[in-house]
Amino acid sequence: MNSNYSLSHIGKGPLYDSRFHSAPLDEMWNQEKAILKIMLNCLRPLRVLDLACGTGRISSFLAAQAPSAEITGIDISDSMLQIARKKSTSAVRYIRANMAEIDLIKTESAFDLITCFRFITNAENDLRLQMIECAARHASKGAILVLNNHQNIDSIPLRLQNTLKREEHGISNSAIVKLVENRDFKLLRTFSLGVTPQDERKYLLPTTMSKALERINLKFLAPSHKLGINQIMIFQVQ
Repeated sequence: MNSNYSLSHIGKGPLYDSRFHSAPLDEMWNQEKAILKIMLNCLRPLRVLDLACGTGRISSFLAAQAPSAEITGIDISDSMLQIARKKSTSAVRYIRANMAEIDLIKTESAFDLITCFRFITNAENDLRLQMIECAARHASKGAILVLNNHQNIDSIPLRLQNTLKREEHGISNSAIVKLVENRDFKLLRTFSLGVTPQDERKYLLPTTMSKALERINLKFLAPSHKLGINQIMIFQVQ
């Protein structure tokens, strides 16, 4: 875990964004998009808030899929937001802000969909709590919160990595659920992605085989197990 995660991506926008254009993160992103499409078809949100939005990967995709929605992305890194603004339409508003301090509800209506990807896993616990408080502060009644745990410590890939490297990296789904449900959210559903041996830079099996297995998992198995390294977790305000 980074000792100051809120600052760890400052100045690293291009490097961060490039990682999602090659295996295995390109396939992981394709599968995340499939899950987001399912959710959008069910929810049809009017106002969306993307916390720790980074280079706008999630917010720009949501804008393309839900053009009538008002979408706001928040991040602390200027270099991340510069890329986000280039890839997104004018329909997405990006704000450089600290999640612990921002309060848009003072002047605006609440959000019915809030997302936060690739943050809660690596952040220090106080930053996790700040993110959850920010989500709760901005959520409308019945709003949906979508998080991902991209380093699920109980997954097949991370168990293998931790055994080989003799370390204990990652966080469990149950730990995240406990944090989030303490703030009046309830877990509705989880999708489990990334079941083949892999790390953030490569598959350990042949790429073609790994991608085929991942697609089979997405189509038939993802909602029914917790063995994938990337857990898409869907909560609702109670």
